[in-house]
Amino acid sequence: MDEITIQGTRKQTNLQVWSQRVAECQESGIPVAQWCESNGISRKTYYRWQKKVKVFDAMVGEWREEPRFVELKCPMRTADFIL
Repeated sequence: MDEITIQGTRKQTNLQVWSQRVAECQESGIPVAQWCESNGISRKTYYRWQKKVKVFDAMVGEWREEPRFVELKCPMRTADFIL
């Protein structure tokens, strides 16, 4: 298995675990702080997991660490504008 495949598999495994834990917290009906304390997880870690799960879900299965921006070029030239 090459390094890229191993990294992808590891990220998928982590994402599955994080997704399950975030769902457990949400389904517990108790405040996040209390759930984290009883499960030995810092709130910072929980919210990082939650963010990554949301980014993954938003990308419909495409793993991305963070949302990215791309430059869009306008097809009109400035000379096309009438002042």
